[in-house]
Amino acid sequence: MRDLAIYTLMILTMIQLSYVAITRHCLHALFAYLALVVVGPRLVGIMKKLGPKTLGREGVLSSITEWEADKLEKESKSAPDRAQCMRVFAAQGKTLSQAITYAEHIFKQKGTILLTTGHKAKGLEWPNVIHLDPWLCRRTPSEQDQNLDYVVSTRSSDRLTEIESEQIEW
Repeated sequence: MRDLAIYTLMILTMIQLSYVAITRHCLHALFAYLALVVVGPRLVGIMKKLGPKTLGREGVLSSITEWEADKLEKESKSAPDRAQCMRVFAAQGKTLSQAITYAEHIFKQKGTILLTTGHKAKGLEWPNVIHLDPWLCRRTPSEQDQNLDYVVSTRSSDRLTEIESEQIEW
């Protein structure tokens, strides 16, 4: 349920980066990103119907919760993920108008983001690398996991960022 929202935040963080290398355990982020590209305009459309543009953040969050409850009554399976995504945008503005403007800005961004496994990143280098959930490689002392962690951690020529998705607070 939180996956799309977590990866929404991840994509928001990465939008200005050239490339991203991730562990083999996180390839499903690619599918979340593709879903984000498809649902972006729909999310903005939903947000525009939440209330007046001057609605404050608390009112926006309340409207999102009401929208989600209504959709869940109709047995929507995507409502929780969409609601979480809208909450991410709501957190970026003091009003509904600011949240919508931010969402539209994010969805208009262009650029290349390469999502790859640590295995396929071997021998390659990028200026910016995000290692998602590095603990997955560090939880066991196996030589293969240690090697994979080393490969991912040394792919950046400029900046390595490690993100633990469990630590993201909503």
